[in-house]
Amino acid sequence: MVWHYEGSGRFSVCSAYKLACISAAASTSGSTARNWRFIWRARVPPKVRLFVWKVCKNALPTMCNLRKRGVEVKEGCVLCDAETESVMHTLILCPFPRLDLALSTLPWLVISNYESRMEDGYGVCTVSLLVRT
Repeated sequence: MVWHYEGSGRFSVCSAYKLACISAAASTSGSTARNWRFIWRARVPPKVRLFVWKVCKNALPTMCNLRKRGVEVKEGCVLCDAETESVMHTLILCPFPRLDLALSTLPWLVISNYESRMEDGYGVCTVSLLVRT
């Protein structure tokens, strides 16, 4: 067998890694890459960037995500108990955090176009920062 991605024809971890990076970049749409760039380059504290990344990747420890990982917890929202506590419910749909945000003097972090992909468990979102005047 010949490894076509290396000049010598021999397999190397380095060339396999480069191929994987190129493939990942090709499969990522331009708008998604811009979103990640926007998040990681935002002039906010690192913990805010990490939080937004976790929101977009559906990686917050919500009841729904904890149950998926085998943790014995109740499924409903701890604040309203109306539905399953997912990232989308916690940040967008639950009436209690929305009320806190509306009454606060902090800048608003608006997560729009949130789409949960059931097949891979990740979420995709567009993030924008709005400052209330």
